[in-house]
Amino acid sequence: MAAALLVLQALAGAPAARAIEGTVLEGMESFPGPERTTDFGVSTTPPDVFDSMKPDAVVEIRESLFNEAAAAIEPIRVTGRKEWRVPDWVPLVGGEAICDPEYTADVTGITLGIAPGGVTGRARIRAHWCGQAFTADVDTTGDIVYDPAERHFLVTIAPTSVTPKFVITIDVRLKEYKFEVPLPVTIDLAGITAPPIRVRSFFFTYETSKGSGTLHGTPRNLVLFKRNGYLELQSDLRLW
Repeated sequence: MAAALLVLQALAGAPAARAIEGTVLEGMESFPGPERTTDFGVSTTPPDVFDSMKPDAVVEIRESLFNEAAAAIEPIRVTGRKEWRVPDWVPLVGGEAICDPEYTADVTGITLGIAPGGVTGRARIRAHWCGQAFTADVDTTGDIVYDPAERHFLVTIAPTSVTPKFVITIDVRLKEYKFEVPLPVTIDLAGITAPPIRVRSFFFTYETSKGSGTLHGTPRNLVLFKRNGYLELQSDLRLW
């Protein structure tokens, strides 16, 4: 039997598995088998017949799905305390604590871009301390790999560290003193990973002149390719 090309819009990464509906391609409305006691020849066809079909399948996973998974864990927040005092040598105010020690640092806007040459990542870091705001847009690279044993995708990001820093300005006797004060936290995007995105079996509905039916589909022997804006998985497809 000639292999058929089936394009599936993947719904992986959702909190729960969701069914994918489609239409069986021409020539696949019914399946061969030694017996056919139902309208669709499904219930009595031996499983090994379905296994032997192994139609080629192409599963497309859009980068937007990875971004939705990343958005589900946002904002990533770090909180703590940073006590800072004016250096003793500054006239009149030396040794004084002038800032609220509480700080927050958030990571938001995590997005991935997929291209044949690799994966790019972007995020925005915002921190607040001592009545000031720190912002930084971070661009980095990464990769998306498929683990066949776990049947899921993992997003990895190259180490890209950012330490929020603030400038404290003090005026004493018409003289200005400036101090750069870093927070005691380093945000490394490599430590931020989206949840694994699993490849699941899906439900497949098809139509014939006698009505509709439902099958399960399970991708197997996947090979991953990076395309512009999406991942392409070429695989065998088991129908059952």
